[in-house]
Amino acid sequence: MRNIWLGAALAAGLTVFTAGCGAVQAPQAQSQTNTTQPVSQQAANPPFYNETKLDVVTPDPNYDPTSVNPAAYQNLTVYTADGKKVHLDAAKEPILFMAYWCPHCQRTLLLLQKNRSTLKTLPVVVSMGFQPGTTLSQAVKIGEEEKRGLNLTAYQIYYDVDTSQYAALAQKGYPTLVFSDKGKLNQLFGEHTLSVWQQALNSASTS
Repeated sequence: MRNIWLGAALAAGLTVFTAGCGAVQAPQAQSQTNTTQPVSQQAANPPFYNETKLDVVTPDPNYDPTSVNPAAYQNLTVYTADGKKVHLDAAKEPILFMAYWCPHCQRTLLLLQKNRSTLKTLPVVVSMGFQPGTTLSQAVKIGEEEKRGLNLTAYQIYYDVDTSQYAALAQKGYPTLVFSDKGKLNQLFGEHTLSVWQQALNSASTS
């Protein structure tokens, strides 16, 4: 069943990239949906699974960031697991936008955590890709399952349940790293080799 959910995400009518997930939100678990409920109660996200052995590809060895408009990544509102509102600025710290159901994201998180001693900084993580109507508490519950399932201990993780801005923030899909290098804001999309992540994160500006 989990492969069906992921397949639906990758075939959701959006571009699928070789080393990343091109859909910007999770496929809806239709069997759990009751259309008579308010929208806030209709969110039906697939459960977390360890998908690290799914959709395995050769990580992209090319350092190929592209420039982005800084406006979308300044004063970005996200939330901590306990509901505190936080404003992020990618010009001051690198931000990794990821979705819990994306195998490329899961492998990237594990790769960076394993090799964090070789990085000047780890990115802050923004967990997104949820269905419209997902509440913060629902997103956090899934996020905690992911942290336990992948043994993620090194990251500061924030949550974004405002699905209206997913396409603007993760323009190509997940994972997307947005970072500042020499005053220019860049994005790096997809699953890359460690050397590429090192080049990006070791050159990233931090406040």
